[in-house]
Amino acid sequence: MTTVSGPVVVLSGIGKETALDLARRGARVILACRDMDKTDQACREIISKTGNQEVISHHIDLSSLQSVRDFARVILTTESRLDVLVNNAGAAGLFRKRTQDGLQIVMQINHFGPFLLSNLLLVVFVVYVSERARPGPPRSADNAAIRPDAVARIPSVGSRLAYKIVRLIVYFKFNDI
Repeated sequence: MTTVSGPVVVLSGIGKETALDLARRGARVILACRDMDKTDQACREIISKTGNQEVISHHIDLSSLQSVRDFARVILTTESRLDVLVNNAGAAGLFRKRTQDGLQIVMQINHFGPFLLSNLLLVVFVVYVSERARPGPPRSADNAAIRPDAVARIPSVGSRLAYKIVRLIVYFKFNDI
């Protein structure tokens, strides 16, 4: 397990400016991304600009629930704690495409993948918060209201509107967390 003094932050999607700011503030930044070439390049650039050697990359593909599970397993076995999870990765314009899990790809990348990741990593937050004697984790969203089969019936719309619909659903599902 890695032990660091600054906050430990997982950031899905490159989110380079966010990662740069967090690294400048002394955080251990874990960039969780699909394209490892771009991610490794971003890590090198952030380390060069900040001098913070605690900027690392790990692979995650939110269009694969197995990839999300694999990434969570890595974090749970390598990190002693997790302070912040930033679900930054997103997709648009692929509304008719399905994932290997059989889900609509924009919904999986923007909603189901981050929801699964958040829930798998919640145990780290619970343990860390409990050790510091602070209140427990935020309430969990009720996932029963959005079913993958219902999303599949959304009529074909333009990619911009599809992206806005998915982001609106995510907003309403997680606005009270």
